[in-house]
Amino acid sequence: MDVLDEPWSFAVNRGLITISGGRAWGGEAADFADEDLLELWSVTLGDLLEEIDETGVLDEPLGELGELSAEIADALIGQLYDALDGAWVEIDDLRAKAREAGAEGPELVFLLALFATAFRDLAAELAHLGAVEFVPGDHDVVAAEDLLATPLNTVSGRGLAGSDAWSDASGRPWDHENGDRMRLTPLGRHGLRAYLMECGALAPLLGEYAEADADALLQGLLGYSPEETRQEVEGWLKHRSGADAAVGLLDACAGDGPDIAARRAVVQPVLAVLDDSRALRVLRKAADSDVEGCRQVAAAALGARPEADAYAYAARAEQARLWLFIDGLSLFIGAQEDEELLLGFQENPNVAPEALEQRVDDLWRVEHPATAQVLAELGESLRDVDKRLAKRIRTAANKARSRR
Repeated sequence: MDVLDEPWSFAVNRGLITISGGRAWGGEAADFADEDLLELWSVTLGDLLEEIDETGVLDEPLGELGELSAEIADALIGQLYDALDGAWVEIDDLRAKAREAGAEGPELVFLLALFATAFRDLAAELAHLGAVEFVPGDHDVVAAEDLLATPLNTVSGRGLAGSDAWSDASGRPWDHENGDRMRLTPLGRHGLRAYLMECGALAPLLGEYAEADADALLQGLLGYSPEETRQEVEGWLKHRSGADAAVGLLDACAGDGPDIAARRAVVQPVLAVLDDSRALRVLRKAADSDVEGCRQVAAAALGARPEADAYAYAARAEQARLWLFIDGLSLFIGAQEDEELLLGFQENPNVAPEALEQRVDDLWRVEHPATAQVLAELGESLRDVDKRLAKRIRTAANKARSRR
C-alpha cells in the first residue's frame, strides 16, 4: 500500500521496527524519552536536507537542472535560518531581487519559474516534517518536466507551459498579490541548526551565550549579523552588572594571537552600550593602563562616546583606532588570495577606505607587532586597485621595518 510506504521505510530505517522471518515487531528503539525523540526527528530532517543538497528538490532527476535547484534550495535554507523568529521568507521578495540583479527576458522568466518550483517543493518537503509553516500563493508553478522546455519556449516566444497562469498584461511573470511563503517553526529552527553545525557552518542561536563568559561571547559574535549581535548582547548584559561586563570584555581582549585579535574586532559594539558609571570607570582605568589590547579597545570606546570622554580621549582614541586597524588586518596575513586581505580592509570599521591615503604616513608608526607585514601585504593587494597608493603603503612598510 503506497500510503504506508514512506512511514514504513522510516520506521525500519530508524530501528522502530524489526523484521525477521517474514514477521515484524517493535524494534529496540521503540521507547523514547523526550530528548531521544527530538534527536530522531533532527536526524530525519538532516537526512532530508542532505538528500536535497545532493539531488535538488525537483520530483524528477533532471541533470544540471536538478543541481541548480539544489543550489537554490541551499540558499533558501540559509535565508530561512537567517530570518528572525516568526519572519516569513517570501517568493515575492526573491522575484524582486532577481529583477534588481538585472535579469530580464527569457533568462528572468526561466529563473523565476525555477525559483517558484524549487521554493514550493522545498516548502512542501519541510512542512511534511513540521519544520516550516507553508502558505501556498494563488498561482501555479511549472511542473519539473516542463522546466526543461522553458528556455526554448521563451526564446521562441511560446512562453512557459500554462504561462497564462503567471503572466499579466505587461508580460512580467507571476506579479500576483499573494505568493508562496514559509517560515521556520521552533522545531524546524532546532533541527536546521543541528544540521548546519554538523556541516561546519556558523549557526547562531540567539540567547545561547546569555550566561557564557566574555571570551565565549566574543568568539560567538563572529558569526552574527548586526541585528543578531544587538539582541545577543542585550540578553548577555541582563545577566551581569555593567562593571562586571566591562572587566570580562577587556580581559578577553588582552594578549596576542589571531583568536584574541578576532575578539578585539567584534568587541566595540558591546562596549558601546555600557553606559553606567562603574562600567565607564573600568574603561577609563583600562585606557590609562599599559596592557596591550585592553588599552586600545577601551580608548577607542571612550573616544566614540558623545560626551566628555570623547574629548578627553580624542588623541588616544585616534591612535587606538589605527592600532586596531592594523590588528584587524593581521587576521588576514598569509591569506592565499590578495582579495581576502583587501576585503578585510574594506570591511574594517576602524579606518574607512577613503581615509587611508590621509593616514598612510601615520600607519608605519603604529606600534603593533604586525604593522610591517600588514602594510607590506596590503600594498601588494592594492597594486591593481591604486598603484600610487599601493606604492606609498609599501614605502610605509619599509619604514616600519627600519623602525624595529
